[in-house]
Amino acid sequence: MREIDERVWRMVTRDGFAREFWAELRRRRAVKQTTSRREVFDYLNGLFMSEFGEPRFPSYDTFRHSREVAPHVGA
Repeated sequence: MREIDERVWRMVTRDGFAREFWAELRRRRAVKQTTSRREVFDYLNGLFMSEFGEPRFPSYDTFRHSREVAPHVGA
């Protein structure tokens, strides 16, 4: 049986996804400052979808809204 990456497991919760989002954004912007938040969201949501067969969030706007109503995590 194939194991699911620990990082993907952390993205199961809204808070976990947000933490991974901010960490990935920091990593990518350390290399390329013009990396957009949307690029990072698409990448992480794609990882989640490849493991579970459906996206964690149906859209970037849904993710943004979840960040606005949840306690701020990260940057």
